[in-house]
Amino acid sequence: MNVFVHDPAWGWWIIGYFFLGGLAAGCYFVATLVELFGHEEDRPIARLGYRLAFPLICVCAVFLIADLDRPERFLHMVLQSEVMDEALEQGWPRGGWGTMAQAVMLKWWSPMSLGAQAVGIFGLCSFLSFLASAWPGSWFGRLLSTRILGGFFKLLGSVVGFFIAAYTGALLTATNQPLWSVSDWISPLFLTSAASTGIALLLLLGRRIPHESRARLERADLWVLGLELFVFLIFLASLGGVLPLALQTLEGMLLVGVTLVIGLLVPLWLHLSVHPPTRAAATSTDETTPESRVSLAAVCALGSGFILRFSIVRIAPALLHRFPEVKPSDVEFPLWQTNAGKALLVVTLLLAALIPNLLMRKWRLSSGQTALAGAVSILVLAGVANYSASPSPGTPVIGPDIRVRISPEEGRERGGGPGASNINRPKKFFFHSQVEQATQ
Repeated sequence: MNVFVHDPAWGWWIIGYFFLGGLAAGCYFVATLVELFGHEEDRPIARLGYRLAFPLICVCAVFLIADLDRPERFLHMVLQSEVMDEALEQGWPRGGWGTMAQAVMLKWWSPMSLGAQAVGIFGLCSFLSFLASAWPGSWFGRLLSTRILGGFFKLLGSVVGFFIAAYTGALLTATNQPLWSVSDWISPLFLTSAASTGIALLLLLGRRIPHESRARLERADLWVLGLELFVFLIFLASLGGVLPLALQTLEGMLLVGVTLVIGLLVPLWLHLSVHPPTRAAATSTDETTPESRVSLAAVCALGSGFILRFSIVRIAPALLHRFPEVKPSDVEFPLWQTNAGKALLVVTLLLAALIPNLLMRKWRLSSGQTALAGAVSILVLAGVANYSASPSPGTPVIGPDIRVRISPEEGRERGGGPGASNINRPKKFFFHSQVEQATQ
């Protein structure tokens, strides 16, 4: 689709990192909410979430390092080698702490730089929470269970964890790859998917959780799945004229078919096809009890969460390979003029009318909750229609095109030296020439 765009060659390591990072963030966030706002009998959910988050983020770190061309140099992602060498010359750790503090590679305008630092911070938070959940009676466990200090610490870990879940979408959007660069909704989609897959994993592994706690977790899963469905529909509409091309690839069909049908509609139907869980239903041995349906819904959500990230990561190279002659101007037409756009509008209209009605009838929602679900459905329908009417992908018809520019690289003249920012710049530069090395 662009002769100047090449496949980033992101494979299974990155796909696994995207999926497991979202799982870790979702588990930690749910555990924190349960511990801060749940009942005393909900504590097993929180302990399970903390015990899952730390091993998952450790695997993510291994995946990131393994994906590097030079894995042994992974520290260069978080530390500036020149500044670190200067600190070592000053005798660090006995001295040179001020210089070592300046060695941290932190570029707030770079999703990749922020993500590398966030993985380390979240790893530390999840590790300490893991220790506290493993030994709740210890002095450290009691310290992290306090409302003020412990609550602040775990809220910090939740914020950083959900940043990890969302920044991967921002990283894709910041590229010039087809489909990735046309939509601003990949980050919200990854964020809601992290929440739904995290709850699904807790439901699947939390068989011994008290019934009342499990029922509340199932209700939270229902709301999160509904939110993810609405975000996914807006994401598809924001693709504009790229969506019909994406549907001609295997990855695009997996994205729409598996994520929409198996990952969202099937779990929602399994939740809504039964009344809210009761103790009698939970203890029944019938194969079609709510318990078995909830487990099946959790498996579908986890599987589609992986397929979502796989298909989005691999769809850009597939478009480059399948449509090498397509130019950006070739996809600048309103989506509603295509069969895919018309089908998306019809599906959104049906779901916007059906879901609030089913929530009220099957889950006995109050009038206020039903009105809230209806209002959200109307907003989503308006958003899908708004994007579908736009002649350019990713551009809504209503509202100004506001772009926040925070990078010091904005407006920099080409050939302006080793970097636009005075931050993270070593005092001495060492220029290396591959040609010079080859001739020596």
